[in-house]
Amino acid sequence: MKNNRYFKFFITFLLITSWIFSGWPQIQRNPAFPTKIRQAQAASSGPLYASAAVDDAGIGALTWTNPGYATTSNDQKASVVLTKNSGVSHYIKATGFGFSIPTDAHIDGIVVEWEKATVWTAARVKPETTPSE
Repeated sequence: MKNNRYFKFFITFLLITSWIFSGWPQIQRNPAFPTKIRQAQAASSGPLYASAAVDDAGIGALTWTNPGYATTSNDQKASVVLTKNSGVSHYIKATGFGFSIPTDAHIDGIVVEWEKATVWTAARVKPETTPSE
């Protein structure tokens, strides 16, 4: 008899819960319950390349050669010569990406990608020696 009581309670709970989440009849009008699902919309553009790139001496002491090559994705690269203990290079300032952002836009993220290459030159390395005791 006790099991029958739990069974009736479970069935009643299940029916009421199903009715509430079925959306019929609507319990509220503003907002409707359950709320209507809205379609998500997203816009993306790119890649956008800079229209100008220059050597910016705001930091460092080493100047970039051909910084304008940073405006495209091809085999031409801007370059700077770095050696051990040579310091820090200047910035490359890239501008003029041609963004067209609506005033009511919500920006969730920006992706920045760059290419790099490293050229190593052979150098004679003197092994470190420790004094004998």
